[in-house]
Amino acid sequence: MTTESAPKRKEIYTYQAPWLIYGMNWSVRADQRFRLAIGSFEEEYSNSVRIIQLDEEAHQFVDNGGFEHPYPTTKIMWIPDATGARRDLLATTGDYLRLWNVNDNKSVRLECLLNNNKNTEFCAPLTSFDWNEQDPNIIGTCSIDTTCTIWDISKMQVPHGDVLPQPPTAGRVQEGCRKGARRVQGESQVTKRALVLWGRRTNTVQACVCDPPPPHSLLLPSGENAADRA
Repeated sequence: MTTESAPKRKEIYTYQAPWLIYGMNWSVRADQRFRLAIGSFEEEYSNSVRIIQLDEEAHQFVDNGGFEHPYPTTKIMWIPDATGARRDLLATTGDYLRLWNVNDNKSVRLECLLNNNKNTEFCAPLTSFDWNEQDPNIIGTCSIDTTCTIWDISKMQVPHGDVLPQPPTAGRVQEGCRKGARRVQGESQVTKRALVLWGRRTNTVQACVCDPPPPHSLLLPSGENAADRA
């Protein structure tokens, strides 16, 4: 007696975007499997973000729509909500931090634009941001002007905590929210060569590690060991 083997499943899926892809992020919602947000890289003001999702029956990615975005997105993140208990939000950075509300995976509308620079008509572009997985109301952004800002998105345009200034010699900044403890990790990448841990509860620097002077390499984006909660 012979046993029929199950049909072999396709293991590589390709989506051809109409432009160069710069930013992208996987959705973690259990009810939206294999969903991605991707951002364009066009050397002009008008850019866009598309939401694509794998059709598991057709074995291909389908375009579920998207929205126009000023300038390329420096980072894209879905809300870290695996259970789907919160609104289906997507965050982007570029000239400002923007939150987008995705309705039934079909239509997208701008929820809010967050700007902490109220004293000038010019904006300092945001180089990166991170979303706190333990408290999804908290987003930390980093600006090219070497500041980090902690936002409470439940209050929308009211910053949660003070702006965290980096030394004047610092360059691009990358920020990360520690997943176990609710604190912020800011990393300046260009001239300062520093890794800074900032305590949000005490509003003070917890630790600062600097590289040796040139010709040693600059710091590149880093990642935390999420399994280490110490």
